[in-house]
Amino acid sequence: MVNFFDIYDIYSWPFVLGFNAQFGIRTQSHTVSKLVTALGRFFRFTLNSGREWISLQQEMEHIQNYLIIQSYRYQHKLFSYQLSIEETIRNNRIMPLILQPLVENAIEHGISKPSETGTISIVACKIGDKVCISIANTGGRLDLEHVKQLLNADHASEHVGLRNVQQRIQR
Repeated sequence: MVNFFDIYDIYSWPFVLGFNAQFGIRTQSHTVSKLVTALGRFFRFTLNSGREWISLQQEMEHIQNYLIIQSYRYQHKLFSYQLSIEETIRNNRIMPLILQPLVENAIEHGISKPSETGTISIVACKIGDKVCISIANTGGRLDLEHVKQLLNADHASEHVGLRNVQQRIQR
């Protein structure tokens, strides 16, 4: 299983949290507590994700923890997020860690650019007999030709998240 979380970030978060806890104003204690909780849940889920299938609800909770962490990381961008899951599909089965690389791409290529801010929206609903999961951002648009090239490339590149998702789904 590929770990999609940058190793630098893993080691830098305790220092960021410690600094905020020690020198932050009192109103930041709730933020630090929320972030520590999200980090703990994120790591627990990632480390215990050896199962083949989980509920869509569990995957969305993991994405929510990931977004809490990233919204703290990109707080200077006024980054916000919205999650919505239709009640009737909460228990549908999904591969674990299948949405995170897509959400990560929405952040990295959509709103992390210096001049852009925005919102990430993840919506899971039922359309007919199919479950539809939409991941969108209000930032930059996706170049579909570039995505096709990445997915069809024979050689490895640094852009592996989307290809890994495609390969896992196709197995």
